[in-house]
Parts: sequence; C-alpha cells; structure tokens
Amino acid sequence: MAYRRLPSQRGSNMRRICDLVVKIQNQEDLDSAAANECDETVPRSLHIEFGSEIGTLSFNSEVPLSSISVQNSPHLYTLNFSMTTNVSHIEVHGVPLLSKVLLPRLSNPNVSLSIVDTPSLTDFITGDISGINDLKLSSSGDITILPSITSAKNVVSDTDLYMPNLEKIGSLTMEGSNSWITGHFNHLVSIKELILIGKIALYSPSQLSLNESLIFDLTTEDRSSNNPYTLDQVVTVGMDINLTSNFFSVKLPQLTSVGRDLWIKNSADCSFELNSLRRIGGDLNMRNNTALTIPLLTRLERVSNIHIRGGMNSTIGSNIFPSLLSVPGKVVIEDLNSDFDCSQLINQFNEGIINELFCNGIGHQKRARDAGLSEGGWIGVGLSIGAVASTFILVAVWVVLKFRRQLQELTRYCGAVQAQEKKKKFRRKIVASVSGLFEVEGGGIVREKSDDHCHIYELQVPPAELPSDNSS
Repeated sequence: MAYRRLPSQRGSNMRRICDLVVKIQNQEDLDSAAANECDETVPRSLHIEFGSEIGTLSFNSEVPLSSISVQNSPHLYTLNFSMTTNVSHIEVHGVPLLSKVLLPRLSNPNVSLSIVDTPSLTDFITGDISGINDLKLSSSGDITILPSITSAKNVVSDTDLYMPNLEKIGSLTMEGSNSWITGHFNHLVSIKELILIGKIALYSPSQLSLNESLIFDLTTEDRSSNNPYTLDQVVTVGMDINLTSNFFSVKLPQLTSVGRDLWIKNSADCSFELNSLRRIGGDLNMRNNTALTIPLLTRLERVSNIHIRGGMNSTIGSNIFPSLLSVPGKVVIEDLNSDFDCSQLINQFNEGIINELFCNGIGHQKRARDAGLSEGGWIGVGLSIGAVASTFILVAVWVVLKFRRQLQELTRYCGAVQAQEKKKKFRRKIVASVSGLFEVEGGGIVREKSDDHCHIYELQVPPAELPSDNSS
C-alpha cells in the first residue's frame, strides 16, 4: 500500500480538505487508508488507482467524501460505495472491465458524474436522487443511468443513454459515429439546448420546445442508406438552428418557428424538409452546400433575410416560398450552377413581399431592382406627398386671407390716427399766430418788445382832458 496525505487549512473558518492518493492491492489497504488518514468529520477527496489484482472494491465506511476518482484500474470490475451518502463528484476513467458502480445511499441532488472508457459498464445504481448537475458518458457500455432522475443541467454522451424519468434538462449533447446510438427519454418535455452529432436516434413521445438552440450534424461517409432521418419531436426553437448533413435527407415535420437564425451549411447530396415552418425571427442562410436540394418551405411566411449560396438542385421548381408574406431585408440567390429560375421571386418582389432581390438565375439580371420600395410603396409615398402638398396650399391660402384682413384693419387705423394728428397740428398753428395789439373792453393794453428787438417805436398818447369846471 502506498498513499500520500496533503492536509491544508486556510484560516479557521475554512473547511479542511484531506487529499488521499491511494494505490491499493486489496480491500484492507483501502479500509486502513480511509480510517486513519483524516479526521472522520472532514470531507475528503479520494483517488484510487487499483493494482493488478482482479476483484471488487468496497468502501464500507461512513467517512464523508467530497469526491471519488478511480483511474488506471484495468482489473477492477465492481465498485461498491454502500455507505456513501453525500459526494459531489464521481469520476471513473480507464477501467475497461468495470461492470458495476453501486451507490445505493447517494442522496446529493447536485452530484456530477464522469464515466469514460468503461465499455463493460452495465449497472450504475444510485439512491433516490431527483437531480444531477453534470453527466458525461464516453465509451461506456449500455447502461440505465439514474432511473430516478427528473432534472439535469448538462448531459454529454457518445453511447446509448436511457433516462426514463428525465423531464427537464439544460443541455443535451449526443455524439455518435458511423454506428447508431439511441437516447431514450420517455418523459422529457423541457430542454434548453439540443446537440446531435452523428447517427442519433432520439426517442421521446412528447413534443419538445427548445428554449435556446438546436445543432444537428449528420456528417457521415455512409452512402448505403437512402432513408430519411426524421426528428419529429422538435416544435419550436427559441434561438438558432444549425443543420448539416451528408447523404441523408433530414425532416423536421413538426417545427413551426425559429426565434433567430436558421443555418443549413456544409451539406452535400441531401435535402431538408421543413414543411411546417412558418416563421424565422432572424435570417435563413444556406451556404457552402453541394448538390443540395432546396428545402421544402411550403408554409414559411416571415423571415428577415434570405441568403442561398452554393450548388443547388432546384428540381422542386421556382416557387420555393409559396406562402411568403414579408421579407423586410434582402433575398440573395447565388446558384453556382446559374440554372435557378428566379421568376417567382421576382413576382414576389414586384408585389412588395420581398424588399430587395438579387438573383443570378436563368434569363434574369443579377440585381432585379435597386429600389428599396415596391410599386405599392411608391404609390403610397406619392399619395402622402400629394396630401402634404394640399395641406400646405390650404394653409398658405388661409395665411394670405388673414394677412389681407389684418392689413385692411391696419390701414383704417392708420387713417384715423393721421386725421387726429392733422386736427392737433391745425389747433397748434392758430395759437402760435396770435401777436400785436388786441382791443378789449376797458383801457388799452401796451405790449413791450423784447430787449433784443432792433427797432424802437414811440407810442402815441392821446391828450388828457381837463376835468370840467362846473363853476364857470
């Protein structure tokens, strides 16, 4: 037996971790290491490298464990943690003969499992936990994983996967090869992201609404089968869809809407059928495809932009979007064979359904029209301009009439003011012209000249009469 202890303590309030790296040849070695190397109240990380002996490894202690890692144990075939209840991470790598992993009392709903290079594994038994954080299965046997699990955050598998009670999952990734693998999810109803790479047979009786994205890549060199691949569970996708296929026709018969972009790329000698798709919130992109039969999109009504580029098989005819109602952006068709018939797209452009169209098909100019508005749009613009001009003329006439009326009132007012001014001036002239002598009752009034007057006049004084003498 060889083992190494790495105790560490980071402050009085930090949890201590006792790290055991144990290489054992028998059960007694493991029991001795688990019992003596750490305080029994401290969770520990247990790393096991099993020796050359073939057998069963059992951990029959209630010592708390934070993680279990089993690596490079080529002769281990049963792993039994009968007393372990609360472990957060379990990793089993490179154990080719391992057939059973038993954790009957496991109760942590946030456990993470990684099982790699265990082709003989058939039984993985846990307690009645309902949730799991991460699950990774790679090069593992045909197993039923966690039958009590109803929710998972992230699942990655390249082997057959059977989770009969799983209802909700964050991200599901299944990676196959030239041979088919299956995923059985009898109660799955909610999923954020679905990634299917290779030949994947997905079984789920319920319709699936993906909150985020769908990635489907059926790239294979197998030309033996001409049967179409059908993914009939997916109904809506909240964000993007990326589709790639070689030699397989792909059908998504229930898909009705895509929240953002739909990509079909790097595909060859195949076709895609999306007969129920009505709305694409972003763009429809088909690029870098060879001998791709243009998808059947018989019900597509609304999409922001369409860009189709590559070698295309247009045997379905020119009316590839018969139900189209609105494309506010551009429709670009770049057929490398230059034999696509653009006539129906040009009709939809002329009807105002397509805002801008570029097409290099047979007998048609590459740029159908530069105008950003349809004929109906230009008619609407003309009517709007006419209405604005009429309104302007009416306002101008009203302003002129009102101005004339105010001008007349102003003229009358000015005339009255001028008449009053004339009267005032006439009165001032009469007062100013009064001069010389004036005769009034009583004695005469003498007015003297001012000192600066240059002439002097002598005033005549009548002779005084003597008073009468009554005595003579």
